[in-house]
Amino acid sequence: MNLTHALRITLILPFLVYSTVGAQDFETSGWSAAVRKATGKVVQIRLSGGNRIEGNLLQGDQSELVVRHRRGETAVARSDVREMRMRVGRSRHRGMLRGGLIGGAVGAVLATAGTLVARLGGGEGGNDRKLVAIGLGTVVAGVGIGVAIGSAVTGHYETIYEAP
Repeated sequence: MNLTHALRITLILPFLVYSTVGAQDFETSGWSAAVRKATGKVVQIRLSGGNRIEGNLLQGDQSELVVRHRRGETAVARSDVREMRMRVGRSRHRGMLRGGLIGGAVGAVLATAGTLVARLGGGEGGNDRKLVAIGLGTVVAGVGIGVAIGSAVTGHYETIYEAP
């Protein structure tokens, strides 16, 4: 191998690598890659008319998607799809349930601790109803805060396709 031949390979090789990598990136970021990634998963599809369809993506090809939702199955033409988002993570309802349970338990612990402190601190026996009301309010507030946090941290959607 002479110097001219090595120089040609050195100059041409980066262009060949770049064109191959660029072609792969284009293919994996388009419609077909989104369909492959989301098949069998929960998706939200925003249509060009402004409507939204949410359900399990059953199948898709270059021309349409088939989504199963509460009212049955719907075929959606690719030309009607403005955006496709895929749910990432666990169910939002499951997160809300767990958050509510944890928040309620924390609220119950705080209510119990508050009641013990009030009784040991020399509180009057006539304030039992007031202590129960405050304790119950603390538990309910804990549940509410837990549900809100559980809802916020689970079941978000990731955009996997946007129409050009």
